[in-house]
Amino acid sequence: MDRIDDGQKFTQAQYSKSVCKANDAILLGFFKKEHPENSHTDCSSHTEQKLRTLRNSLGSYVKIRPIRTYKELLDKSDNTSAQDTNISIYQEIKGCIHIELSKPQKTKLGIYNYSHSDVLRIMHLAFISAQSRRSMVTLINKAPLSENSILWRKMAIHVAELYPHVKLKFLMVDDALIKFKHNPRQFDVILTENRVGDYIANQANNSIEINSGLQASASIGKQCALFEPLYEVFTNNKAIANPIASILSAAMLLDYFHLCREAKVVRSAVEKSIALKVSTPDMNPLKSYTTVEVGNFIKNLILQNKTIVDYREVTFKKGSKLKTNKIL
Repeated sequence: MDRIDDGQKFTQAQYSKSVCKANDAILLGFFKKEHPENSHTDCSSHTEQKLRTLRNSLGSYVKIRPIRTYKELLDKSDNTSAQDTNISIYQEIKGCIHIELSKPQKTKLGIYNYSHSDVLRIMHLAFISAQSRRSMVTLINKAPLSENSILWRKMAIHVAELYPHVKLKFLMVDDALIKFKHNPRQFDVILTENRVGDYIANQANNSIEINSGLQASASIGKQCALFEPLYEVFTNNKAIANPIASILSAAMLLDYFHLCREAKVVRSAVEKSIALKVSTPDMNPLKSYTTVEVGNFIKNLILQNKTIVDYREVTFKKGSKLKTNKIL
């Protein structure tokens, strides 16, 4: 499993921005970081700033964050209403410019006024996704009378007319948090601005009690897409980091290239590993496995599936959209 050590590997030539831009998709490994008790400096904000710079250079404009529950994990949870939850959050990520200040854990936000094109491109993605799911889109705003919120609502109503089979709903952030706690299954596709997107996703994960090792994501740009797990790993070199978020990010990459059958096989292998409790200690503390053992188990399940094509043996024509490069 490749890694970032406090963001320092970004300076190496083989991981330069030009290498990233030469590819149609990038698959990131998880972040490896010492536990805070053993670390004298907090470099998490530095690492995130480097990642944000990379996303900006790739023209990323929307982050997609799936939230899904697994029956075997909910058996240990008090939140019984979360069963069969399957949400996809579409968050616009160019709306607020994050400027890191010198003091630790201090961030200044630069406000950005959306244009019609900014809003339209993410909304079309969300509605298209909803068509292949349960045909529901929920737009979540923070301030109903703000200029940006009014624009988003007007544009959502306009776009919804182009997708007559998709139901559009509006919610404020506080109302959405209550619904996450009591009935998260009512959500299908969630559409939100940048300034509240991370907060909504994090609160949804906390309310539904989603393990951090399952949180995958995709950042889509005009020419390149970035796929990454959304958590930092504190392992103290014990080789017990949960690889599932990275594997689910790879499944999202397959979806991006319209390899839906292959993506389904990957997700089915993950489901089976969870069902059989072949998991790292964060998910199965009683009988745990290492990162490599979990990864190999899932890999073998995938390879046993006879419908999978070995793409290493396939030659693609120049210009075909299947150039990938796993970095970091």
